[in-house]
Amino acid sequence: MKAKKPTQENIDQLKAWIEANNYTVYTIVRSVARSGMSREISVVIPLIKKGDISGGECPARVQQFVHPSYTIAALLGRTYSEKNGHNAVVCKGCGMDMGFDLVQNLSYALYKDERKIRQEWI
Repeated sequence: MKAKKPTQENIDQLKAWIEANNYTVYTIVRSVARSGMSREISVVIPLIKKGDISGGECPARVQQFVHPSYTIAALLGRTYSEKNGHNAVVCKGCGMDMGFDLVQNLSYALYKDERKIRQEWI
């Protein structure tokens, strides 16, 4: 399904999550077409909370995970999929790292800089 255009509030929230995670997003391949010409990729951002123990600092820990695939699909004008209970962005094409391509396009859409956001596979 085609995702609806995100509001400025959705875009600002997405920026806040990415900046809070030190400009890194994680991607998961959920499905690959038999032809190999498209993939469904989920984007996951862990929200890190720095703890505070009286008398010292607690190391950072993950508070929760956010799955902004719908907002990202809408922002990039791509198709969104909820097949098998996973939310994912449909990425068409082959012959390159499609997760890197997704995050590079996201980085440009948000910051006008293709290298601002880092991508890692899970």
